[in-house]
Amino acid sequence: MAMSRLLLLQFLLMLAVLMVWSKTKKPTYHYHRSLYSKYAAQHNPRIQSGYKRHHPVYPKVKATPAFGTSKEPQIKIGSSGMQVPLHDLLVRVYNDGEFLCVGTLIAERLIATAATCFANVEIRDLTIKTYTNEVMEVMQKNTTKYFRLDNKSLLSILELKHSAANESVTTSQAKLCDTTLQPRFIVELPTYIRTRHSVHTQTTEVLSLEECRKRMKDPSGKVISDTMICVKNRKYSAKCQNTFGNPLIYNGMICAINVMGHNCPKPFGVDVYDMLYNAADFVGEKMKFIASAKLDDDIA
Repeated sequence: MAMSRLLLLQFLLMLAVLMVWSKTKKPTYHYHRSLYSKYAAQHNPRIQSGYKRHHPVYPKVKATPAFGTSKEPQIKIGSSGMQVPLHDLLVRVYNDGEFLCVGTLIAERLIATAATCFANVEIRDLTIKTYTNEVMEVMQKNTTKYFRLDNKSLLSILELKHSAANESVTTSQAKLCDTTLQPRFIVELPTYIRTRHSVHTQTTEVLSLEECRKRMKDPSGKVISDTMICVKNRKYSAKCQNTFGNPLIYNGMICAINVMGHNCPKPFGVDVYDMLYNAADFVGEKMKFIASAKLDDDIA
C-alpha cells in the first residue's frame, strides 16, 4: 500500500514538472496571417520591422491581333484629325454604262483606281458613281497636274470634270501612306460589295515579297514587282472576283490599290496591291526617322 502511494506521488511530481517546463519553453511553431485576423509579425519583430512586401513584375504580353472580319475603316482627312467612313470615299467606275471596277476619292476631283481596269477603254466613255449614286464625268486619266505616277505603276488617277458633292474631301485630301508597309504589318482589307451596296472588311497582315512570289508561282518576280504589296486574304472564293481598285488601309491611311482582283486567275490566298503614297509626307517621315536614329552623324 505504501509502495502504491509512493509511485502515485512520483507520477504527480513528474507531471507537475512537465507542466512548469512546457510553460517556460518557447514554442517551436508560429501562426500565419489569416484573412479574418489583423496582421501581426510572424517572426522576430526586429527582423520583421524592415520587411517590405514584394510585388512581382510580369512582362507585358503583346495582344495578338484578331484576324478576320472587322469594322469598316475610318479614313483620316488632311492634318486636322477628322475621320470619315471609307464608304464616303468609294466610287464605282463605268465604261459606257458597264461596271469596270472600284475607285477611291482621294481629293475633290481625283480618284485613285487600278490601271488594269482600263484595257481598250476611251476616256469619253467613262463615268463615275459615288456612294450616294451621284453620276460624274471623267475629264482625263494619269495626266493630272496634281498627281504623279511612276511609269511602271499599275495605278490610274482619274480627274473629274466637276468636283464631287462630297464634303469629306472638299477642303482637304484623304490621308495617303507616309510609310512603307513591311511584312507582318497589320492592315485592313476592305471589299466593296456592289450588289449589297456595302463594305466588307477583314483584318489581315502584309506578306513578304518572297512568300508572295512563292504562293503566286512567280519566283523571278516577273509579275510581282518590288513596288507591290501582298496581303493574306482569308475569304474563300472558287473563282476570280472583280475587286480591282479596292484600297488597302493602314492606320487610317489609304496605302495601296488592288491591281489583280481576288483569286485571279485562280485561288492563291493572297491579294496584290500597288503602293499609293503622298511623296511629301513619305519623305518627311523618312527624315524624321533619320533624325531620331542619328544616321546623319554616321553619314558625316
